[in-house]
Amino acid sequence: MKKLFRFHRGSLAESLDTTIEVSGFAEVLEKVMETYGDSISNIKIKKEGLHDPRLPEDWNELCFYVVADCDGYKEQCIGMSNFYESGFIQAGVNLGYAVDNFMKLLCEPVFKSINKFVISTKKNI
Repeated sequence: MKKLFRFHRGSLAESLDTTIEVSGFAEVLEKVMETYGDSISNIKIKKEGLHDPRLPEDWNELCFYVVADCDGYKEQCIGMSNFYESGFIQAGVNLGYAVDNFMKLLCEPVFKSINKFVISTKKNI
């Protein structure tokens, strides 16, 4: 079964136009963060699925809410998927994303200092 994700939009047709195939929650998280940046947090797939016979065949008439916290609101629907991955997998992906961001913040000043040193060294050669 293909794993699908789509963003929430005004109508079902508009939402289905955003459908992409993903490898799992990690890729959903990546696509959501590309779109929303750090304006949202606590992204997850809700465990309770919904039966919707209006969906195309690839969706198997089943979808799960993809929710996030944003603008002071909890668990706002930002999209839908046709699969669920457990909280353990989601927590691992969220932790990996947090570590990546932390490392970027931590390393960026170091790399800037190294680049300044390399540039000044090249000028003196």
